[in-house]
Amino acid sequence: MLAHYMVGDPQAPLVVLVHGVTGSATTWTDLIQHLSSSYCIAAIDMLGHGLSPRYNEHTLVSPGDAGAVALEETLNYLVKTHGKKAILIGHSMGGSLSSSVASKRPELVSGLILEDPAWSSPEQKAAYQTHTDEYLSYAKRIWQRNPIATLTQNVEERGLSTPDFEQPGSDGSHGWSVPAHHGWAFAKPLVDVNLIATGITAVSQPWQEIARALTIPTVVITSDGADIIIGHRGAAEIAALGNPHITVEFIAGVGHNIRHSAPAEYAAIVDRYLAQWR
Repeated sequence: MLAHYMVGDPQAPLVVLVHGVTGSATTWTDLIQHLSSSYCIAAIDMLGHGLSPRYNEHTLVSPGDAGAVALEETLNYLVKTHGKKAILIGHSMGGSLSSSVASKRPELVSGLILEDPAWSSPEQKAAYQTHTDEYLSYAKRIWQRNPIATLTQNVEERGLSTPDFEQPGSDGSHGWSVPAHHGWAFAKPLVDVNLIATGITAVSQPWQEIARALTIPTVVITSDGADIIIGHRGAAEIAALGNPHITVEFIAGVGHNIRHSAPAEYAAIVDRYLAQWR
């Protein structure tokens, strides 16, 4: 069973949040605050993240598949306990794992929202694994030893939102909120670095097979930033699959962490689909 946090009205529709690689349940702080008055929220720490169990020699052979198995087990428990199907919202790795589980267990899921899921091209996977040693070194040197530097560097890289949008030079619309920065930084020292060493962030099954198999309403939210996984290329590939259950939504001008960089636009899309599925 994966560690998870429950927030909101237990009688309301169930929304399950599944974070990306090196994240945790704390990376959903803004969305939890936004949704918790109308939904029952379960924010999960994925395998090897947060307070959930670490990987072992067996699960590291295929960490994405092991994560999907653990997610399915936890989702099955949450749905059984709640008494209704869940709406899954997953980011990056969490999007890959959520879509895999939803494709195999549609009886557990009433809707699926994927924030730039790790439906990577072979070139993107190779590029990520090329930098595995660099990521691992940074995780050990900064994330595990220097929490102040972890937080400070993220603020410097991604900006800080401000309500004063008229301030010269302000990028309040795309800077991250204070809770988003803190939730992101809190997660980093709790990551199992053995996962980072593998360079694997998705399930082994080709994402095209997963996408073709989806029979529940599915929304993919993506953008056009340099580090985006889906983007226009991926959207064209999704369209070519011809699955009428999948819709792609674009929020232009931001990177892979879409919900942090464009929270209002992201929340508007999420609200629109949740209202249809609740």
